[in-house]
Amino acid sequence: MIALEPGRLSPLASINRAVLDGRAARDVLGAPGLVALAAAAGLHPDGPVRSYLDRRLAAGDPAAERVAAGYGARLGTLLAALRSGDRAVRPEWEHPSWWQRWAAATTIRLGGGLAGGPFGALVAARAAQSAGCRVVVEPAPADLPLRGAARISRRRHGPAVVLDFGHTWVKRAIADWDGLTLTGLRRLDPVPAPPEDAAGPAVAAAVAGTLAAARAEAGDPPGPVVAAMAAYVIDANE
Repeated sequence: MIALEPGRLSPLASINRAVLDGRAARDVLGAPGLVALAAAAGLHPDGPVRSYLDRRLAAGDPAAERVAAGYGARLGTLLAALRSGDRAVRPEWEHPSWWQRWAAATTIRLGGGLAGGPFGALVAARAAQSAGCRVVVEPAPADLPLRGAARISRRRHGPAVVLDFGHTWVKRAIADWDGLTLTGLRRLDPVPAPPEDAAGPAVAAAVAGTLAAARAEAGDPPGPVVAAMAAYVIDANE
């Protein structure tokens, strides 16, 4: 059995593959799942789904409120299952350390593009009703994966290149370090993510090219290049 190492997370730590209502969490809680939820409510996003829902919420659209509540309920159900130790949700977690970590959690912090704006605030509030703990949106939630990658790149001095591979865009930044203290993130322009329907070799080539281009654009700093990548590999052979 593999124990949880919070400071050295492996792919096993991902909850994208957790099972929620018979489906992978990445399918239920990812952007495509949110688009499907919006469509079921009679809404048809004409651009980035969260920005669209924010606009509808600002206009007082009850359908958008139902979508936020439904999405938050899904998230809360998953968090409650993880915190209760429901092995059916993540059977690969055989060592008790995984479940102990979730059971001890008192606050869940949300980040990423879907967590921002009025939509994210409503989702967090609804999720907390089921999760049994606080659920809050991080400040600048879209930057959270970049900050996580920056922490992994920790170094005594000098910059490191960090990237967040989302489904639509790859966000990029240069993390500056001074005496093991992260002093800031200098953002580079985002670039398009690899197509979702691309074959494995094409995705690998696109990722490698994106990493190399970011490093070159940053001036080839001597530090590492670290990428946050949630769901590009679905199975071991893809």
